[in-house]
Amino acid sequence: MKRYFKGLIEKLFKNQDGQSSIFLILFVVLLVGIAALVIDLGLYNLSKNRMQTAIDAATLAAVQELPENPDKARALVLNYLELNGMEIDEDDISITLGDENHSIRAVVDGEVSMFFARTFGLQTLNAKVKAKAMVGFAASVPWIVPFVIPQPVEFNFDEVYVMRMYGSGPYPSDYSYPSDYRNDPVYKNYPLVTTNFYTAIGSVNLKQSTRDSSSTLIVIPNNATVKYNYSTVVNNQTWYNITYNNKTGFVKKAQLKFNESTGGIYPYHFDYMNVYIKNNTGFTQYVNWLENGYHDNFTVGETMYYYAPSSGGKTSVDAFAKRVSRDPNTDYTKAKVGDGRVILIPVVQQMLSRNTSDHTPINIIGFTAFYIQEVHKNSYTTSFWFEGRFLKDVEIPSGEITFDPNANFGLKVVKLVE
Repeated sequence: MKRYFKGLIEKLFKNQDGQSSIFLILFVVLLVGIAALVIDLGLYNLSKNRMQTAIDAATLAAVQELPENPDKARALVLNYLELNGMEIDEDDISITLGDENHSIRAVVDGEVSMFFARTFGLQTLNAKVKAKAMVGFAASVPWIVPFVIPQPVEFNFDEVYVMRMYGSGPYPSDYSYPSDYRNDPVYKNYPLVTTNFYTAIGSVNLKQSTRDSSSTLIVIPNNATVKYNYSTVVNNQTWYNITYNNKTGFVKKAQLKFNESTGGIYPYHFDYMNVYIKNNTGFTQYVNWLENGYHDNFTVGETMYYYAPSSGGKTSVDAFAKRVSRDPNTDYTKAKVGDGRVILIPVVQQMLSRNTSDHTPINIIGFTAFYIQEVHKNSYTTSFWFEGRFLKDVEIPSGEITFDPNANFGLKVVKLVE
């Protein structure tokens, strides 16, 4: 082909006929036009890709404000597009919320200016880009550990927790614990039953939703007993979902106090149960998953199988210690999924007794993230414990999403879906 064009051009130059000169001019114009078109199309694609990147980033930033702040989410889309150099008229952009304010979709109908193509009267080309982002609670999670914890009354994300502390110690100061935690009828911070009761402080309005302006379902009298269901945080305010007189709604945490007569709940201390993630797995795989995490996604509603109560055995303790040793980050505020110190723990409704039969099915209701600050081996099986923090709003970059508030244990999924 190259030789063909070279020969054609040589013939045209050698031929002095006026008609051939016209053909030469037209041919050169055609070549210039094609080159201009190629350059302009390249610039167009580059500009459109930049627009797509900008709108992806804008929706991902905006969805962080959902579902609580839809107006702020809309404003963030425009702000991010402007910061990325996109000057958008209001008529050229559409921003919509969906999935009960758990998703935001933005569509920009813009234009890209041409350069060489203006010679032929083509000033601009349409460039339509769109993106949709969703936020919710983690319904499926990779890299989980092979043990579970029971659903707590709530996670206190501001406090240091200790895991499986019993025996002679030494232990941190200001922590109370049973003389033999293994045989205590109530696991610290996690009762054996999931029903928890609170007492109203003064007259309390049971709200339909987590908004001060929402309608009141019923007025709860002072010192009345209510049933706790779950907690949720809206605009840095903790609300309890409770049931009173067959009506279920929301009250602020400060409006209730825990009814200690229903059972002993001790602060900032929890136990765990070892499980088979898959029914046909053994100890070698258990230890590997304890140290490195189970590589496949595991989903809310799936079944695990009871293996043993927490043991504190040397092999297991060393697996926790290895996680800490390979992760130099000592600042939990900078922790992220994939770090050695961050373990993703499945959550179940309640602890099973320590003499539960091997391979008893256990249903998973959610997942949480825990950052290991220190591992204290001490004498392994008699006084092992480690301390750390539950992490709030830790993002999983992929996986299935649920909007069920009962599955909200601090682990969320934010992802582009369009």
